[in-house]
Amino acid sequence: PTTSLSDSKAEKDEAYWKDKYLGDVNFEFNVLRHNGEPAEGVSFTIKKYLKDLGKRLTLYEGRVSADGVAKVTGLIPDHYNLFINGIPMKVVNVTAGRLNYELTLKISPQAGDIAPDFEMTSLMGNQKSLLSDFRGQIVLLDFWASWCGPCQPEMSKYEEIMNRRKDWENKALIIGVSVDKNISTIREHVAKRQWHSVFQAWVPGGMKGKTGSSYSLFGIPSLFLINHNGEITWTEIGGTIDLEDKIDALIKSQ
Repeated sequence: PTTSLSDSKAEKDEAYWKDKYLGDVNFEFNVLRHNGEPAEGVSFTIKKYLKDLGKRLTLYEGRVSADGVAKVTGLIPDHYNLFINGIPMKVVNVTAGRLNYELTLKISPQAGDIAPDFEMTSLMGNQKSLLSDFRGQIVLLDFWASWCGPCQPEMSKYEEIMNRRKDWENKALIIGVSVDKNISTIREHVAKRQWHSVFQAWVPGGMKGKTGSSYSLFGIPSLFLINHNGEITWTEIGGTIDLEDKIDALIKSQ
């Protein structure tokens, strides 16, 4: 394949800006798993939004060490966007002479982890359930809220799927876990839209509550696909998923 002049110019522009941000400032921060253990091997990226390029430029990439430390070297003092596993986590202010950034981040449970158990309240009848009550079935766990714009079309899609896939009964389900401030708000929201094929539930405290913290929620919708043994097989924030194929494959693998 040939390289266009515009592609060549873009590459030169990126190289120019990367060179501009080369410096002698080094710093490090801590990254832990949801259970407090070091997040060894997790990838992290330092990016900077550049108006001239119209995008965030990757300036540094690395992996967390065995003791949970992420080390960044060779930047100039400035504000940078910190990503972990491709997920935007925080804006960090890097200053001259700083060696240790007083920052500890916890990441969400990852593929291969057992999904943290928690209690939820069903929007239908206020019944209390534990996530572990659904062990033996495939579960798509979707943390969402009535005020979350991107959550609405996804929930509508899940409702359509659950209405159609009657063959999933007792094999797979979708659980929508609301992080709204009040249960009455999400109950009215769901009732107005008649979203009752998805198992709708609520947890107190929002994203910073006990459940939100155990899943280290940094944004919604946050999706976790869980197999029949309670193990997470896929997770993403605000992403899309080929849901039916993935769930069908997990059902067949039981």
